[in-house]
Amino acid sequence: MSRQFLLPLLASVVVLQSSCSHKLAPEGNYQSSPVVADGRLNDWKLPLRFTNADYTVNYAVTNDDKNLYICVVSKDPVTVQRILKAGMNIYLDPKGAKNKEISIAFPIRKAADPVRYRSRYGDPGNGNGYGNGYGNGGNPNSTDSVGAGAYGQGSSSGGSASQGQQGAPMDGASSIANSSAITRRANLEKLLGESDTYNTTGFINMQNGQYGLTDTKSPILISMGLTNENGIAYEAIIPLRNLSYDRMVSKNETRNFSVGIVLNASAGGAGGRPGGGQGGGGGFRPSVGLGMGGGMGMGMGMGMMRMGGGGGRRNGANNAAGKEDDNWYTFSLAKPQPATK
Repeated sequence: MSRQFLLPLLASVVVLQSSCSHKLAPEGNYQSSPVVADGRLNDWKLPLRFTNADYTVNYAVTNDDKNLYICVVSKDPVTVQRILKAGMNIYLDPKGAKNKEISIAFPIRKAADPVRYRSRYGDPGNGNGYGNGYGNGGNPNSTDSVGAGAYGQGSSSGGSASQGQQGAPMDGASSIANSSAITRRANLEKLLGESDTYNTTGFINMQNGQYGLTDTKSPILISMGLTNENGIAYEAIIPLRNLSYDRMVSKNETRNFSVGIVLNASAGGAGGRPGGGQGGGGGFRPSVGLGMGGGMGMGMGMGMMRMGGGGGRRNGANNAAGKEDDNWYTFSLAKPQPATK
């Protein structure tokens, strides 16, 4: 072969080798212990390895020789509501890019809320109130204030008046905090109960479509549960054979793989609220409840006006809620570590 053709050939080989080698992503984490998709975090090393830009979502991706394991956690109230209402997509690209041809949608976006305004934690009937107006303390039909919940139950039975909840007076601040936590937990459990199906596209040897969480026809295992802090814990177990990636494992090939965790944009602006802003203004809404038997209790709601047109303050997750939150992790498939003697 003449020198005229040999030099360009050698140069092309060097360029090809260098372009392939420097693009190989770091090796991921091998999952050496069993994982059960039950919506709990006891199978994972905490804190999870990665986070989004706003530090409102943490996630981890691991693999063994058969499955890919994904865990997503959020404890941020606005982000939790966003995921449960607007939904989340997991994208899988065996070529290591950011293609969205293979995906799991779970939770699936909920239908639009018929109530125009809801509370910070999603409970209906009290405007954008933090509380749900226990008893008659707080107007359940209010749409113009942030009701802070009721100090008292406003009900009685057997002729005895009630203060708080059938007993001693309740401190205002602790009553509001307690009712808010109860309301929020109940609302999250309701939304979680409605998240019982997921959609898939692009998997090998698996039909595109919707599957129930307990559907034995799907090889994918998915679960989501509530944490003690009213956060959410998402787990997915995805067989590599449905991604044709098991062939690479058996051949001991090393290639990049990408996982995208994408939070859908909330409808109606930040946090899913119409208008998306927190406006100024204040209000004080007392309410009196008369119980059977002559008893009487009082409930009061305090709050701020919500201005639907925006112009108020926003922060962190609220700012980003109007657009997708894309988080991609590219890695090379992890291999088991040799046993030490």
